Amino acid sequence: MTTSSLQSNVVLTTQLGPYPVSIYDHEVKTSRPDPLAPTPQLRRLMVTIYRPFLENFTCPLEHQSQIPYAPPVVAAALLQSLLSNSSAPNASSILAPVKLVNCSRPVPPSSPSGPLLLFSPGYGGSHNGYASILQGAASSGYTVIAIDPTYEASAVVFPDGYVAYPSAATNAYDRTHSGQNFLQSVRIADAVSVLDAIERGNVPGLGRYSNSSCNANSTSAFPSTPLRALMYGHSFGGSTAVNVAALDARVLAAANIDGPYYGPVVNGTMRKPLLMLQSAALPPMAANWPTFYPNHARGWKTWVRANNTVHYGYTDLPLLADLLGLRGAVIPEELIGTVNSRRLQEIVWRYTTQFFAYVLSGATPPDFLEGPSPQFPDVEVVGHAKAQAVQ
Repeated sequence: MTTSSLQSNVVLTTQLGPYPVSIYDHEVKTSRPDPLAPTPQLRRLMVTIYRPFLENFTCPLEHQSQIPYAPPVVAAALLQSLLSNSSAPNASSILAPVKLVNCSRPVPPSSPSGPLLLFSPGYGGSHNGYASILQGAASSGYTVIAIDPTYEASAVVFPDGYVAYPSAATNAYDRTHSGQNFLQSVRIADAVSVLDAIERGNVPGLGRYSNSSCNANSTSAFPSTPLRALMYGHSFGGSTAVNVAALDARVLAAANIDGPYYGPVVNGTMRKPLLMLQSAALPPMAANWPTFYPNHARGWKTWVRANNTVHYGYTDLPLLADLLGLRGAVIPEELIGTVNSRRLQEIVWRYTTQFFAYVLSGATPPDFLEGPSPQFPDVEVVGHAKAQAVQ
C-alpha cells in the first residue's frame, strides 16, 4: 500500500462512554534534577489531559474539532520504532490522515472533573499511541492524565517547540536490569511530581485539592478535598502504576496491562486493589507475574488473559491497522494479534473502567472481574482473590 492511497481525515472512534471529551496538554515543571537529560537541567514533564464534560452528553457543533492523532515528530518516532522491520511507507505519513474528535467547549469553573486516572505508556512509547484507551476512559467519566517520560519516550514536544528524544543516558540504563530499575524509579518520581502539581492546583481544569503542605488554619473561597487518584499503564508503564499505588497514599488502586514488575514493589507488598490484564502469552519481560501474584499482591486482585492478543495489541495499532487497511504486510499480525480490534478495545475499556468504578464505589464488582462470564467468553480469569489480612 502506498501513502497516496491512504484516506484523508479518518476518525479514530474513541468515545465509548456517554460524555464528550476535551483534550489538552500541560507542562509540569519540577524542582528535580533530570538524570536523563543530555545537559544539566531540571526535569520537565508533559502531560495530556482527557477531560470529560460531565454536565452534558453532547458537544455543540461549533466546539467540535478534529485534531491530529499525534504531532508529526511523535507519530514518526513512535511508528518507526515499532515498524522498523516492516515494509511500511514513511512512518510520519501513516498516521497523517488519522484524527481524534476534540470538544473545545469552555469548562465552567464549577464543573466537576470526575475521578482522576493517571496513565503511563510502555517503554520508549508515547501516550499518543493509546488514544483509544485514554479517550475511552474519559468518555466514561474519568479525567485521564497521561504522563510521557521525558528523554525516554519516543518523542516529547514541549510548548516552546523543543523535542526531547531518548537520551544517551536512557539508552545506557536500558542495557542492564539495574539500569531498568533506575528508569523505573524516574517514572515513579515523575508520577509523584504530577500528583504534587495537581494537588497544588497547578494543572488547569482539575479542581482544587487539599494537601499536607497547606496551613491547616488557612481559609479559602474555594472548597477543596483530599486528592484521590487511580493509575494504570501498559508494559513498563504497568509496573510504574503498581509501584506508584504501592508507595503513594493518594493512589487508591492500579491496573497493569501486560507489563513486567520492577522494584521497589518486587521487594515489597502491594496491598491495594490490582487488576492484571495480560496478552494471550505472557511476554518474556513479564515472566515474573506468576511469582508476583501470590507473593507480593496482597489486596483484592484479579488476573485475566484475553484470547488471541499480543503485547502491542494493547496499543492503538490494531485499530489503526484496520482503520487504514494496513493489517498484514505493513502492520503484521504478529505485532497486533488476531483478535478483532474493536472487541479488544471493548475488553480493555470495560475491564479497566469497571475495575476502577468498583474501587471508588466499594460496591459488588461485576461478575467478569471475579470469574468467568458469558459477557466475555474470550477472556480467561487466571486468578482472583479477596484482600488478605495484614500480618
